[in-house]
Amino acid sequence: MRTVPSRQEAAPGTRTAFARFVLCGGGVGLASGFAVAALASVVPWVLANALVTVASTLLATELHAASPSARAGARPGASTPSRPAPRPPPTR
Repeated sequence: MRTVPSRQEAAPGTRTAFARFVLCGGGVGLASGFAVAALASVVPWVLANALVTVASTLLATELHAASPSARAGARPGASTPSRPAPRPPPTR
């Protein structure tokens, strides 16, 4: 029989995930602001903003994917790990 973690057991994972979100997201956000300003001295602001938005989104996605909880396939505070969707039956 599997036991369900209590709310107190799930809280540290949630806090860690939130801290990672703030640090990584805030760091990428600050770096993006400086990157837009620096790039805007070479290209128009609109283009600089678009390029940095795409690059920072990709960077933040990669940082999230590299986190230990993402590699384990678990969500912080979840009672069961994520599972892939079932496969459809083969066609004849």
